[in-house]
Amino acid sequence: MNHRVRLSIAIASMLPIGLGVLICCLLVAAGTSPAGVVSALAIAVVVLGIFTYIRLYRATLTARRGRPSADNSNP
Repeated sequence: MNHRVRLSIAIASMLPIGLGVLICCLLVAAGTSPAGVVSALAIAVVVLGIFTYIRLYRATLTARRGRPSADNSNP
């Protein structure tokens, strides 16, 4: 798996949570949501980033060892 594919997977998996953060920030700014939601979303973004990094790192290691991974298998 090359760098471009890994980057596109990382961006695609972070896009929904990024949009959720923007929407919740707008709701907090409008006063319809409590401020604690923003801190919870910050934690969720960090956890999602860690999971994405670990998943992509393991797929890269598996591909380098010569074993097909879920992202690198050919039908």
